[in-house]
Amino acid sequence: MLDVSVVIKWQTVQNNGVTTGAAIVIGIDAYATQPLTSAVNDARLFAKTLVDLGLVSSGIRLLTAPPSGEDNLPTRKHILDALRPYYTGEESVDRLFVYYAGHGLLAFSDAARALPRTALVPVDVRDLATDGDVLIDVDSVLARLRFSGPAEQFFFIDACRDLGYDDYPDMTTSLGWKAVPSGAERKQAILYAVPPLGKAQSESGGLGVMTRHLVDAFHGRGIALDYSDDLRKYVVSAESVAAYVQKRVLETIGAMPLWQRNYALPRLDHREPKAGPIREIDQPAPAHLTLYIRPQDAEPATRVRLTQMETSVCSWPPNSYRQPFPVKPHRYWLEAESDAGWLDPPMRRIDVREQDQATIDIQPPPLSDPTVPPPLVEEPVPGDVMSTILDITYGRPAGLLPPPRSTVAVEALEPQSTVELEQIDPPYLRWAAAQRLDRAVAPGAYRVRFRLGRAVFSESEVDVPNRAVVTVRPMVGDSPLLREVISPSVWAWTRVVITPTMGPIQADVLPTALSFYGIKPFDRTRAYRMPFDESFPHFDPHAFGMRPVSLVLAVEGTRWPVPAGEVLSSARVVAEAAGHVTVIPILPLSDFFREGRVGLGVVEAPARSSPSRGSGSADLRKRALTCENVGKRWCVFTGFGGHCVPEVCPRYCSAGVTNVPRPGRVTTRPSSRSIPIARCTVIGETSSSCASVM
Repeated sequence: MLDVSVVIKWQTVQNNGVTTGAAIVIGIDAYATQPLTSAVNDARLFAKTLVDLGLVSSGIRLLTAPPSGEDNLPTRKHILDALRPYYTGEESVDRLFVYYAGHGLLAFSDAARALPRTALVPVDVRDLATDGDVLIDVDSVLARLRFSGPAEQFFFIDACRDLGYDDYPDMTTSLGWKAVPSGAERKQAILYAVPPLGKAQSESGGLGVMTRHLVDAFHGRGIALDYSDDLRKYVVSAESVAAYVQKRVLETIGAMPLWQRNYALPRLDHREPKAGPIREIDQPAPAHLTLYIRPQDAEPATRVRLTQMETSVCSWPPNSYRQPFPVKPHRYWLEAESDAGWLDPPMRRIDVREQDQATIDIQPPPLSDPTVPPPLVEEPVPGDVMSTILDITYGRPAGLLPPPRSTVAVEALEPQSTVELEQIDPPYLRWAAAQRLDRAVAPGAYRVRFRLGRAVFSESEVDVPNRAVVTVRPMVGDSPLLREVISPSVWAWTRVVITPTMGPIQADVLPTALSFYGIKPFDRTRAYRMPFDESFPHFDPHAFGMRPVSLVLAVEGTRWPVPAGEVLSSARVVAEAAGHVTVIPILPLSDFFREGRVGLGVVEAPARSSPSRGSGSADLRKRALTCENVGKRWCVFTGFGGHCVPEVCPRYCSAGVTNVPRPGRVTTRPSSRSIPIARCTVIGETSSSCASVM
């Protein structure tokens, strides 16, 4: 255990100069309500890591609950008293590390409850309903230290950032610090355990998920070890630490649904001007790569190169397969060719900081051109990118030197798209533009991202060689639902045409396609041509009082405990108006989408209606509704068909209005209109689905 009275008296050398550092480390387990079990362990381990790595020179202030002494209890006053001397200049250091592990939340900083801000919960908060003035506004602390305080500031917040509008108080109390003259803008990097609205993960009695990986990152493990071309040495930076922690946390929470993972991944806020490296490492241990060829007897006919920026680093042979070979810790490309058969894959990215071996499979020579199998996909993923590289030195007249830098040209199809270019290695430069971006850059690895609004529809890494022009275009995203709705080969497309009326698109393909399936039933003029125009259900809006509600419900992903079709059939969707609930029955469009992932529901909207809402059945093994005997047929009617129980589908079902007086019971009000049944498929053990055409 690190005693709080220990003051480290040495200095660390960074960037060829002497850099002084200090730290404030806070860990709170002993809350009056909802105590924690890992925060103090986290704080002590982080403090020990700073000492072991020599990152502090003027001391560590360690505040824990349970405390080591009364003066070190992490109350609001003690935490702010520890921070204030660095704001006023009473404590002068070049770098300040601030670490917090404990409860956190989003609280409102204005009386209108419109501005949520990240808040820390000191140990003296007894009840959130009455102690809002005891919370510490992180954003206010950052704003004060932005123009006064240490030149470089690193904050690590291992706490939740969720929000309960009705439960959490307004946080309108200021820090109470007297203003001091502002200076140059300081460099701040803030790593949060979760984004806004997220809940941090921890192990009971152990360590927080973020802190455990944060400590490993500080030691330069895996991709936390980065290389700076400017410094000509390896470094550990805020960006590389965040990348390492995000990767490790993602491995921990990988089984979570996608929407939950989005609220559980650490988030780095590193604005300009950017802080320098946390550590510099002159001589890191070399990485080792062992290469395997499968089957082994194909080794003599197989040649492999390890390349970086299209430059060969080493090759097999003369290196020996199945033997570790030392290489510098970087990301590379493995390029292979073989006379023994078809390579799977012929080219792949490999990061020897994370991987110490790779296997290249050799398939028997195909009788015809091999078909590349689609990659396995369980949930939505952004599309890859298509890049082309032009060597601008080729064909130049002798004596005419090419430009000293390379160029990246990134372009999307939609004018509303945003394109982003990020340098993966230091100094981590970033650029963004609408639709198209042309930028002269230094050679290296870059991440290209295409967004429509906040949704990323294409993203990948590209290598930019020296003196080259790299052109990058997005590819369509991929998901199980997208493959069913568009095409099984959509993962290899650069654009999609849903209807010739609209033309090709790249972004938001799935929402656009599903919207068209909701509009199509009422497209009586065939304004939007689609592949299955003639067979798709078509309705007369007059039959719905000229107020039709057309709803498309779709099931994404493959991680459901039952087939996607059963998930769809178990869903219950209602529209509410003036206290009246109208059920919108969903009919699976199995004729068009083989896995039954997509369903369509159409009802007449009440005169005054609110947006529909949907919810899944609590038990996917049970039918959401039961049926009543109508005449000699058992049917639950919709506006365009019904769920039927007879062994053979009836030729006609009388349409009716479906009402649900109470859960599990359906009554119908027959009408004189009849609808021909086009399809009958078994659902569950006792019922069938009858679809109709009009």
